[in-house]
Amino acid sequence: MADGLVFRVEGLDALEVALRQMPNATAGAVLERAALKGGDVIATEARRRAPRHTGALADRGINVRLARIKEGVRVTIGTTRTFFYAIIIEFGSKAHVVKARGARGKRVLADKVAGIFFGREVQIPALPPRPFLRPALDTKAEEAVEALRQELALECEHIFDATVLHTGGA
Repeated sequence: MADGLVFRVEGLDALEVALRQMPNATAGAVLERAALKGGDVIATEARRRAPRHTGALADRGINVRLARIKEGVRVTIGTTRTFFYAIIIEFGSKAHVVKARGARGKRVLADKVAGIFFGREVQIPALPPRPFLRPALDTKAEEAVEALRQELALECEHIFDATVLHTGGA
């Protein structure tokens, strides 16, 4: 599976010049906030599209992660480990058999808490895919890039205004 889609925002020459004039820590923080703003657009759409059996996946399972990389920042929209089953929801699964292991086949599959006995093997039916992450990206990618662009412009404007006020420039 690929690492994801990479968007390169171009045509921001004035913003790039402004970012290069800032100290590295400030420019990095500005870029991180802007990238998270764009990621939030896609994550919000993914939450809206996520299947709601209990609502837990949509409410707590979709997150936005940020990592600094050599080229800038990487934003990842995905699910947390607690919601490991999200990949099955997104891509579906084929029918398969789960067999008990160990103790020379004497073990059985059971839910001891509920008191349910399943047997030495369980037939798991195929589950059709119900994608929610990819469609969120497909429908909101342009809006996410625009949110990033607007946040960058706003942050640079604030920093420029503060710099002008602080230095007493015109």
